[in-house]
Amino acid sequence: MKYFEILIESTWGERVVLLMVSALTIVWPIPGTIALRNSLTALLLIIGLVMWRNLRLKTVRAPIRSFVWRGPMMLFVLLAAFTAWAYFQAFLISPFPGNSLNELRGQWLMQLTVFLTAIIVVKALSGNMKAVLMAVYWGIWFLLFALFVMSMWRWSQTGALPDRWGGLPGTLRTGLQNMSMTTVAFWMFMLADLIARIKSGSWYFQRSTLGWLTVLALTLFGLYIQNMRTALIVIVLVSVVVAVYSLTNMLRAGGKLRWQRIVGSFGLAVVAFALVATYVSRDPRWGSLMATVPIAWHIHEDTAWATGKCDGQDLNCKLPDGRVVGVSNYLRIAWLHASLDEFFRNPLGIGYSREAFGNALNYDHPDYHTPITRAENSILTLAIGVGAPGFLLMLSFLFYLAWLGYVKAIQGQWVFIVLPLLVMKTLIAGFSRFVMFNSNMEFLMFIFGVFTAALIGISQQRTDGAEKLRDN
Repeated sequence: MKYFEILIESTWGERVVLLMVSALTIVWPIPGTIALRNSLTALLLIIGLVMWRNLRLKTVRAPIRSFVWRGPMMLFVLLAAFTAWAYFQAFLISPFPGNSLNELRGQWLMQLTVFLTAIIVVKALSGNMKAVLMAVYWGIWFLLFALFVMSMWRWSQTGALPDRWGGLPGTLRTGLQNMSMTTVAFWMFMLADLIARIKSGSWYFQRSTLGWLTVLALTLFGLYIQNMRTALIVIVLVSVVVAVYSLTNMLRAGGKLRWQRIVGSFGLAVVAFALVATYVSRDPRWGSLMATVPIAWHIHEDTAWATGKCDGQDLNCKLPDGRVVGVSNYLRIAWLHASLDEFFRNPLGIGYSREAFGNALNYDHPDYHTPITRAENSILTLAIGVGAPGFLLMLSFLFYLAWLGYVKAIQGQWVFIVLPLLVMKTLIAGFSRFVMFNSNMEFLMFIFGVFTAALIGISQQRTDGAEKLRDN
Protein backbone atom coordinates (compact mmCIF):
# COMPACT_ATOMS: atom_id res chain seq x y z
CA MET A 1 0.00 0.00 0.00
CA LYS A 2 1.20 3.50 -0.84
CA TYR A 3 0.24 4.71 2.64
CA PHE A 4 2.58 2.23 4.32
CA GLU A 5 5.40 3.29 2.03
CA ILE A 6 4.77 6.92 2.97
CA LEU A 7 4.87 6.01 6.66
CA ILE A 8 8.14 4.12 6.23
CA GLU A 9 9.78 7.01 4.38
CA SER A 10 8.57 9.61 6.91
CA THR A 11 10.30 10.80 10.06
CA TRP A 12 8.95 9.65 13.41
CA GLY A 13 7.22 12.99 13.94
CA GLU A 14 5.55 12.78 10.54
CA ARG A 15 4.42 9.22 11.27
CA VAL A 16 2.79 10.35 14.50
CA VAL A 17 0.92 13.13 12.69
CA LEU A 18 -0.27 10.86 9.87
CA LEU A 19 -1.41 8.12 12.23
CA MET A 20 -3.27 10.72 14.28
CA VAL A 21 -5.01 11.91 11.11
CA SER A 22 -6.08 8.32 10.37
CA ALA A 23 -7.25 7.89 13.97
CA LEU A 24 -9.25 11.12 13.80
CA THR A 25 -10.81 9.97 10.52
CA ILE A 26 -11.89 6.72 12.19
CA VAL A 27 -13.28 8.52 15.25
CA TRP A 28 -15.20 11.27 13.42
CA PRO A 29 -18.31 9.25 12.49
CA ILE A 30 -18.56 7.47 15.86
CA PRO A 31 -21.27 9.05 18.06
CA GLY A 32 -20.40 10.17 21.56
CA THR A 33 -16.73 10.87 20.85
CA ILE A 34 -16.76 14.68 21.04
CA ALA A 35 -14.12 14.82 23.78
CA LEU A 36 -11.87 12.38 21.94
CA ARG A 37 -12.30 14.23 18.61
CA ASN A 38 -11.53 17.57 20.19
CA SER A 39 -8.50 16.17 22.02
CA LEU A 40 -7.07 14.63 18.85
CA THR A 41 -7.70 17.88 16.95
CA ALA A 42 -5.97 19.93 19.66
CA LEU A 43 -2.98 17.55 19.72
CA LEU A 44 -2.72 17.66 15.94
CA LEU A 45 -2.81 21.44 16.00
CA ILE A 46 -0.13 21.70 18.70
CA ILE A 47 2.18 19.10 17.12
CA GLY A 48 1.64 20.63 13.70
CA LEU A 49 2.55 24.10 14.92
CA VAL A 50 5.72 22.80 16.61
CA MET A 51 6.79 20.86 13.53
CA TRP A 52 6.00 23.78 11.23
CA ARG A 53 8.05 26.13 13.42
CA ASN A 54 11.01 23.75 13.35
CA LEU A 55 10.67 23.43 9.60
CA ARG A 56 10.68 27.19 9.14
CA LEU A 57 13.90 27.44 11.11
CA LYS A 58 15.59 24.95 8.79
CA THR A 59 14.32 26.13 5.43
CA VAL A 60 14.45 29.05 3.09
CA ARG A 61 11.11 29.43 1.38
CA ALA A 62 10.72 30.73 -2.12
CA PRO A 63 8.54 33.84 -2.32
CA ILE A 64 4.86 33.17 -2.95
CA ARG A 65 3.71 34.51 -6.27
CA SER A 66 0.78 36.86 -6.01
CA PHE A 67 -1.37 35.03 -8.54
CA VAL A 68 -0.94 31.78 -6.59
CA TRP A 69 -2.14 33.46 -3.40
CA ARG A 70 -4.79 35.82 -4.71
CA GLY A 71 -7.48 33.29 -5.70
CA PRO A 72 -7.45 31.03 -2.61
CA MET A 73 -7.20 34.07 -0.35
CA MET A 74 -10.86 34.71 -1.13
CA LEU A 75 -11.71 31.50 0.75
CA PHE A 76 -10.46 33.06 3.97
CA VAL A 77 -12.28 36.29 3.22
CA LEU A 78 -15.56 34.41 2.77
CA LEU A 79 -15.06 32.39 5.96
CA ALA A 80 -14.21 35.55 7.91
CA ALA A 81 -17.26 37.35 6.47
CA PHE A 82 -19.53 34.42 7.36
CA THR A 83 -18.16 34.35 10.92
CA ALA A 84 -18.54 38.11 11.33
CA TRP A 85 -22.11 38.03 10.05
CA ALA A 86 -23.08 35.08 12.26
CA TYR A 87 -21.85 36.87 15.40
CA PHE A 88 -23.34 40.21 14.35
CA GLN A 89 -26.66 38.51 13.79
CA ALA A 90 -26.46 36.60 17.10
CA PHE A 91 -25.92 39.81 19.08
CA LEU A 92 -28.24 42.21 17.25
CA ILE A 93 -30.84 40.30 15.21
CA SER A 94 -31.47 36.82 16.57
CA PRO A 95 -34.35 36.39 19.04
CA PHE A 96 -32.34 33.49 20.51
CA PRO A 97 -28.87 35.02 21.12
CA GLY A 98 -27.89 32.60 23.88
CA ASN A 99 -28.62 29.52 21.81
CA SER A 100 -26.94 31.00 18.75
CA LEU A 101 -23.74 31.95 20.60
CA ASN A 102 -23.51 28.52 22.20
CA GLU A 103 -23.96 26.84 18.82
CA LEU A 104 -21.38 29.08 17.18
CA ARG A 105 -18.87 28.19 19.87
CA GLY A 106 -19.55 24.45 19.81
CA GLN A 107 -20.16 24.03 16.08
CA TRP A 108 -18.82 26.71 13.76
CA LEU A 109 -15.69 27.65 15.69
CA MET A 110 -14.80 23.97 15.96
CA GLN A 111 -15.24 23.56 12.21
CA LEU A 112 -12.98 26.57 11.63
CA THR A 113 -10.41 25.09 14.02
CA VAL A 114 -10.42 21.81 12.11
CA PHE A 115 -10.03 23.71 8.82
CA LEU A 116 -6.99 25.60 10.12
CA THR A 117 -5.57 22.46 11.73
CA ALA A 118 -5.60 20.71 8.36
CA ILE A 119 -3.68 23.60 6.80
CA ILE A 120 -1.10 23.54 9.61
CA VAL A 121 -0.72 19.75 9.31
CA VAL A 122 0.02 19.93 5.58
CA LYS A 123 2.50 22.75 6.13
CA ALA A 124 4.16 20.82 8.96
CA LEU A 125 4.69 17.91 6.55
CA SER A 126 6.53 20.16 4.11
CA GLY A 127 3.47 20.42 1.91
CA ASN A 128 3.03 16.66 1.51
CA MET A 129 -0.68 16.88 0.77
CA LYS A 130 -0.77 13.36 -0.63
CA ALA A 131 0.40 11.86 2.67
CA VAL A 132 -2.46 13.53 4.55
CA LEU A 133 -5.05 12.50 1.96
CA MET A 134 -3.74 8.93 2.09
CA ALA A 135 -4.09 8.97 5.88
CA VAL A 136 -7.74 10.01 5.52
CA TYR A 137 -8.39 7.53 2.69
CA TRP A 138 -7.08 4.53 4.59
CA GLY A 139 -8.81 5.65 7.77
CA ILE A 140 -12.15 5.38 5.98
CA TRP A 141 -11.03 2.09 4.41
CA PHE A 142 -10.46 0.72 7.92
CA LEU A 143 -14.03 1.69 8.90
CA LEU A 144 -15.48 -0.05 5.85
CA PHE A 145 -13.36 -3.14 6.40
CA ALA A 146 -14.45 -3.26 10.04
CA LEU A 147 -18.09 -2.99 8.90
CA PHE A 148 -17.52 -5.90 6.51
CA VAL A 149 -15.97 -8.08 9.23
CA MET A 150 -18.74 -7.30 11.74
CA SER A 151 -21.43 -7.94 9.13
CA MET A 152 -19.92 -11.32 8.28
CA TRP A 153 -19.84 -12.19 11.97
CA ARG A 154 -23.52 -11.28 12.36
CA TRP A 155 -24.32 -13.30 9.26
CA SER A 156 -22.54 -16.31 10.75
CA GLN A 157 -24.58 -15.91 13.96
CA THR A 158 -28.02 -15.17 12.49
CA GLY A 159 -27.88 -16.48 8.95
CA ALA A 160 -28.77 -13.07 7.53
CA LEU A 161 -26.87 -9.91 6.73
CA PRO A 162 -27.82 -6.82 8.77
CA ASP A 163 -29.96 -4.16 7.13
CA ARG A 164 -29.83 -0.38 7.70
CA TRP A 165 -26.81 -0.84 9.94
CA GLY A 166 -23.58 1.14 10.01
CA GLY A 167 -21.66 -0.91 12.54
CA LEU A 168 -21.47 2.07 14.90
CA PRO A 169 -23.31 2.77 18.16
CA GLY A 170 -26.03 5.37 18.32
CA THR A 171 -29.40 5.98 16.75
CA LEU A 172 -30.41 6.13 13.09
CA ARG A 173 -29.74 9.87 13.17
CA THR A 174 -26.22 9.44 14.49
CA GLY A 175 -24.37 6.16 13.95
CA LEU A 176 -25.94 4.97 10.70
CA GLN A 177 -26.18 8.43 9.16
CA ASN A 178 -22.56 9.27 10.01
CA MET A 179 -21.23 6.01 8.59
CA SER A 180 -23.37 6.39 5.49
CA MET A 181 -22.11 9.90 4.77
CA THR A 182 -18.53 8.79 5.41
CA THR A 183 -19.01 5.98 2.89
CA VAL A 184 -20.40 8.44 0.35
CA ALA A 185 -17.37 10.69 0.90
CA PHE A 186 -15.16 7.66 0.26
CA TRP A 187 -17.04 7.11 -3.00
CA MET A 188 -16.01 10.63 -4.04
CA PHE A 189 -12.37 9.75 -3.34
CA MET A 190 -12.78 6.63 -5.47
CA LEU A 191 -14.32 8.61 -8.32
CA ALA A 192 -11.42 11.07 -8.17
CA ASP A 193 -8.99 8.15 -8.29
CA LEU A 194 -10.78 6.73 -11.34
CA ILE A 195 -10.74 10.11 -13.09
CA ALA A 196 -7.02 10.44 -12.32
CA ARG A 197 -6.44 7.01 -13.85
CA ILE A 198 -8.45 7.86 -16.98
CA LYS A 199 -6.87 11.27 -17.46
CA SER A 200 -3.28 10.72 -16.39
CA GLY A 201 -2.83 6.98 -16.75
CA SER A 202 -1.96 6.36 -13.09
CA TRP A 203 -3.86 5.85 -9.87
CA TYR A 204 -3.53 8.35 -7.03
CA PHE A 205 -4.64 6.31 -4.00
CA GLN A 206 -4.35 2.77 -5.38
CA ARG A 207 -1.59 0.82 -7.07
CA SER A 208 -3.62 -1.07 -9.65
CA THR A 209 -7.04 -1.54 -11.19
CA LEU A 210 -7.47 -4.69 -9.11
CA GLY A 211 -6.89 -2.69 -5.93
CA TRP A 212 -9.46 -0.11 -6.99
CA LEU A 213 -12.02 -2.81 -7.85
CA THR A 214 -11.42 -4.46 -4.47
CA VAL A 215 -12.12 -1.19 -2.66
CA LEU A 216 -15.16 -0.66 -4.92
CA ALA A 217 -16.57 -4.02 -3.84
CA LEU A 218 -15.95 -3.16 -0.17
CA THR A 219 -17.69 0.20 -0.60
CA LEU A 220 -20.69 -1.29 -2.43
CA PHE A 221 -21.04 -3.86 0.35
CA GLY A 222 -21.06 -1.08 2.93
CA LEU A 223 -23.69 0.86 0.99
CA TYR A 224 -25.82 -2.29 0.70
CA ILE A 225 -25.67 -2.95 4.45
CA GLN A 226 -26.39 0.69 5.32
CA ASN A 227 -29.32 0.89 2.86
CA MET A 228 -29.75 4.68 3.08
CA ARG A 229 -31.79 6.49 0.44
CA THR A 230 -29.83 9.71 0.70
CA ALA A 231 -26.59 7.85 -0.03
CA LEU A 232 -28.18 6.30 -3.11
CA ILE A 233 -29.38 9.65 -4.44
CA VAL A 234 -26.00 11.32 -3.94
CA ILE A 235 -23.95 8.48 -5.43
CA VAL A 236 -26.20 8.05 -8.46
CA LEU A 237 -26.40 11.75 -9.28
CA VAL A 238 -22.69 12.42 -8.84
CA SER A 239 -21.65 9.22 -10.65
CA VAL A 240 -23.88 10.00 -13.63
CA VAL A 241 -22.47 13.54 -13.79
CA VAL A 242 -18.92 12.15 -13.75
CA ALA A 243 -19.73 9.52 -16.41
CA VAL A 244 -21.37 12.07 -18.72
CA TYR A 245 -18.52 14.53 -18.18
CA SER A 246 -15.88 11.90 -18.93
CA LEU A 247 -17.60 10.70 -22.10
CA THR A 248 -18.31 14.21 -23.35
CA ASN A 249 -14.74 15.26 -22.68
CA MET A 250 -13.31 12.29 -24.56
CA LEU A 251 -15.63 12.73 -27.54
CA ARG A 252 -14.84 16.43 -27.72
CA ALA A 253 -11.11 15.71 -27.69
CA GLY A 254 -11.39 13.63 -30.86
CA GLY A 255 -8.58 11.47 -32.11
CA LYS A 256 -8.12 7.86 -31.20
CA LEU A 257 -10.18 6.97 -28.17
CA ARG A 258 -9.09 4.24 -25.82
CA TRP A 259 -11.91 1.75 -25.53
CA GLN A 260 -10.99 1.08 -21.91
CA ARG A 261 -11.91 4.65 -20.96
CA ILE A 262 -15.26 4.51 -22.72
CA VAL A 263 -16.06 1.15 -21.12
CA GLY A 264 -15.04 2.58 -17.74
CA SER A 265 -17.41 5.53 -18.10
CA PHE A 266 -20.28 3.32 -19.19
CA GLY A 267 -19.45 0.89 -16.39
CA LEU A 268 -19.71 3.68 -13.84
CA ALA A 269 -23.17 4.60 -15.12
CA VAL A 270 -24.21 0.92 -15.06
CA VAL A 271 -23.08 0.58 -11.43
CA ALA A 272 -25.08 3.70 -10.53
CA PHE A 273 -28.28 2.40 -12.10
CA ALA A 274 -27.72 -1.06 -10.62
CA LEU A 275 -27.63 0.63 -7.22
CA VAL A 276 -30.94 2.31 -8.02
CA ALA A 277 -32.58 -1.00 -8.90
CA THR A 278 -31.20 -2.69 -5.78
CA TYR A 279 -32.25 0.05 -3.36
CA VAL A 280 -35.73 0.52 -4.84
CA SER A 281 -36.43 -3.20 -4.65
CA ARG A 282 -35.36 -3.33 -0.99
CA ASP A 283 -37.12 -0.19 0.30
CA PRO A 284 -40.90 0.05 -0.15
CA ARG A 285 -40.86 3.77 0.74
CA TRP A 286 -39.78 4.60 -2.82
CA GLY A 287 -43.09 3.34 -4.19
CA SER A 288 -45.19 5.90 -2.29
CA LEU A 289 -42.81 8.86 -2.47
CA MET A 290 -44.32 10.74 -5.40
CA ALA A 291 -47.89 10.10 -4.22
CA THR A 292 -47.00 11.57 -0.82
CA VAL A 293 -45.72 14.89 -2.17
CA PRO A 294 -49.09 16.64 -2.80
CA ILE A 295 -50.44 15.39 0.54
CA ALA A 296 -47.46 16.44 2.68
CA TRP A 297 -47.06 19.79 0.90
CA HIS A 298 -50.24 21.17 2.52
CA ILE A 299 -48.55 22.05 5.81
CA HIS A 300 -51.09 24.67 6.87
CA GLU A 301 -54.14 22.48 6.34
CA ASP A 302 -52.63 19.56 8.27
CA THR A 303 -50.12 20.34 11.04
CA ALA A 304 -49.49 16.76 12.10
CA TRP A 305 -45.88 17.23 10.99
CA ALA A 306 -45.37 19.79 13.79
CA THR A 307 -46.70 17.64 16.63
CA GLY A 308 -43.72 15.35 17.05
CA LYS A 309 -46.12 12.39 17.23
CA CYS A 310 -46.17 11.55 13.58
CA ASP A 311 -46.72 7.83 13.54
CA GLY A 312 -48.90 6.13 10.96
CA GLN A 313 -52.06 6.30 13.06
CA ASP A 314 -51.76 10.01 13.87
CA LEU A 315 -51.56 11.13 10.26
CA ASN A 316 -55.02 11.83 8.92
CA CYS A 317 -53.60 11.54 5.43
CA LYS A 318 -54.04 8.65 3.09
CA LEU A 319 -52.77 7.79 -0.33
CA PRO A 320 -55.25 7.39 -3.21
CA ASP A 321 -55.18 3.60 -2.71
CA GLY A 322 -56.21 3.98 0.95
CA ARG A 323 -52.84 3.35 2.56
CA VAL A 324 -51.54 5.71 5.23
CA VAL A 325 -48.69 7.83 3.90
CA GLY A 326 -45.18 6.77 4.81
CA VAL A 327 -44.04 8.67 7.89
CA SER A 328 -40.50 9.30 6.63
CA ASN A 329 -41.68 10.53 3.24
CA TYR A 330 -44.41 12.68 4.79
CA LEU A 331 -42.19 14.36 7.36
CA ARG A 332 -39.32 15.14 4.99
CA ILE A 333 -41.61 16.74 2.42
CA ALA A 334 -43.60 18.69 5.02
CA TRP A 335 -40.44 19.86 6.78
CA LEU A 336 -38.99 20.93 3.44
CA HIS A 337 -42.02 23.15 2.78
CA ALA A 338 -42.05 24.46 6.34
CA SER A 339 -38.32 25.21 6.16
CA LEU A 340 -38.76 27.21 2.97
CA ASP A 341 -41.65 29.06 4.58
CA GLU A 342 -39.56 29.97 7.63
CA PHE A 343 -36.60 31.04 5.50
CA PHE A 344 -38.72 33.56 3.60
CA ARG A 345 -40.41 34.73 6.80
CA ASN A 346 -37.00 35.49 8.36
CA PRO A 347 -34.69 36.66 5.54
CA LEU A 348 -32.06 37.89 8.02
CA GLY A 349 -32.13 34.63 9.93
CA ILE A 350 -33.23 33.40 13.31
CA GLY A 351 -29.69 32.73 14.64
CA TYR A 352 -27.08 30.11 13.76
CA SER A 353 -28.13 26.83 15.38
CA ARG A 354 -28.76 23.19 14.67
CA GLU A 355 -32.17 23.92 16.19
CA ALA A 356 -32.91 26.88 13.92
CA PHE A 357 -35.94 25.15 12.39
CA GLY A 358 -37.55 24.50 15.77
CA ASN A 359 -36.63 27.97 17.02
CA ALA A 360 -38.25 29.56 13.96
CA LEU A 361 -41.43 27.49 14.32
CA ASN A 362 -41.83 28.40 17.98
CA TYR A 363 -41.10 32.05 17.20
CA ASP A 364 -43.52 32.39 14.27
CA HIS A 365 -46.12 29.78 15.26
CA PRO A 366 -46.33 29.59 19.06
CA ASP A 367 -49.77 28.02 18.66
CA TYR A 368 -48.16 24.91 17.19
CA HIS A 369 -46.47 24.11 20.53
CA THR A 370 -44.04 22.04 18.49
CA PRO A 371 -41.46 19.91 20.31
CA ILE A 372 -39.52 19.54 17.05
CA THR A 373 -36.04 21.03 17.17
CA ARG A 374 -34.45 19.85 13.95
CA ALA A 375 -35.60 19.13 10.43
CA GLU A 376 -33.63 16.52 8.50
CA ASN A 377 -32.50 19.26 6.13
CA SER A 378 -29.23 20.87 7.09
CA ILE A 379 -29.08 23.15 4.04
CA LEU A 380 -32.31 24.95 4.94
CA THR A 381 -31.53 24.70 8.66
CA LEU A 382 -28.39 26.71 7.98
CA ALA A 383 -30.34 29.13 5.77
CA ILE A 384 -33.02 29.68 8.43
CA GLY A 385 -30.31 30.20 11.02
CA VAL A 386 -27.95 32.65 9.31
CA GLY A 387 -30.45 34.15 6.88
CA ALA A 388 -29.92 35.05 3.24
CA PRO A 389 -26.65 36.97 3.78
CA GLY A 390 -24.93 34.19 5.71
CA PHE A 391 -26.34 31.49 3.45
CA LEU A 392 -25.03 33.24 0.35
CA LEU A 393 -21.61 33.60 1.95
CA MET A 394 -21.45 29.88 2.76
CA LEU A 395 -22.62 28.93 -0.73
CA SER A 396 -20.01 31.28 -2.18
CA PHE A 397 -17.30 29.56 -0.11
CA LEU A 398 -18.38 26.09 -1.27
CA PHE A 399 -18.83 27.00 -4.93
CA TYR A 400 -15.57 28.94 -5.08
CA LEU A 401 -13.70 26.08 -3.45
CA ALA A 402 -15.25 23.67 -5.97
CA TRP A 403 -14.27 25.98 -8.83
CA LEU A 404 -10.66 26.25 -7.64
CA GLY A 405 -10.50 22.46 -7.37
CA TYR A 406 -11.90 22.00 -10.87
CA VAL A 407 -9.44 24.49 -12.36
CA LYS A 408 -6.52 22.77 -10.64
CA ALA A 409 -7.79 19.38 -11.83
CA ILE A 410 -8.01 20.31 -15.52
CA GLN A 411 -4.49 21.69 -15.21
CA GLY A 412 -3.36 18.11 -14.58
CA GLN A 413 -3.62 17.58 -10.80
CA TRP A 414 -6.72 15.42 -11.03
CA VAL A 415 -6.94 14.61 -7.32
CA PHE A 416 -8.31 18.14 -6.86
CA ILE A 417 -11.52 16.96 -8.53
CA VAL A 418 -12.36 15.65 -5.05
CA LEU A 419 -13.33 19.22 -4.10
CA PRO A 420 -16.22 19.71 -6.55
CA LEU A 421 -17.32 16.12 -5.93
CA LEU A 422 -17.47 16.65 -2.15
CA VAL A 423 -19.27 19.97 -2.59
CA MET A 424 -21.87 18.26 -4.81
CA LYS A 425 -22.22 15.50 -2.23
CA THR A 426 -22.71 18.00 0.59
CA LEU A 427 -25.31 20.11 -1.21
CA ILE A 428 -27.33 17.10 -2.39
CA ALA A 429 -27.21 15.19 0.90
CA GLY A 430 -27.84 18.38 2.85
CA PHE A 431 -31.47 18.44 1.76
CA SER A 432 -32.27 15.23 3.62
CA ARG A 433 -29.43 14.71 6.10
CA PHE A 434 -27.72 16.79 8.79
CA VAL A 435 -24.35 17.05 7.04
CA MET A 436 -23.77 20.79 7.47
CA PHE A 437 -23.24 20.40 11.22
CA ASN A 438 -21.60 18.10 13.77
CA SER A 439 -18.78 15.70 12.91
CA ASN A 440 -19.87 15.40 9.27
CA MET A 441 -18.99 19.04 8.64
CA GLU A 442 -15.82 18.81 10.71
CA PHE A 443 -14.62 15.99 8.46
CA LEU A 444 -15.42 18.00 5.33
CA MET A 445 -13.70 21.11 6.67
CA PHE A 446 -10.58 19.04 7.34
CA ILE A 447 -10.53 17.83 3.72
CA PHE A 448 -11.19 21.36 2.49
CA GLY A 449 -8.32 22.61 4.64
CA VAL A 450 -5.91 20.01 3.23
CA PHE A 451 -6.62 21.12 -0.32
CA THR A 452 -6.60 24.79 0.63
CA ALA A 453 -3.10 24.39 2.03
CA ALA A 454 -1.96 23.27 -1.41
CA LEU A 455 -4.04 25.81 -3.30
CA ILE A 456 -2.66 28.86 -1.53
CA GLY A 457 0.87 27.93 -2.52
CA ILE A 458 2.17 28.13 1.07
CA SER A 459 2.76 24.41 1.07
CA GLN A 460 3.67 22.49 -2.08
CA GLN A 461 4.73 18.99 -2.94
CA ARG A 462 8.19 18.08 -1.68
CA THR A 463 9.33 17.41 -5.24
CA ASP A 464 8.53 20.86 -6.62
CA GLY A 465 11.64 22.49 -5.17
CA ALA A 466 9.77 25.31 -3.46
CA GLU A 467 11.78 24.83 -0.28
CA LYS A 468 15.42 23.97 0.08
CA LEU A 469 17.25 22.99 3.21
CA ARG A 470 19.84 25.43 4.43
CA ASP A 471 23.41 24.19 4.41
CA ASN A 472 24.52 23.75 7.97
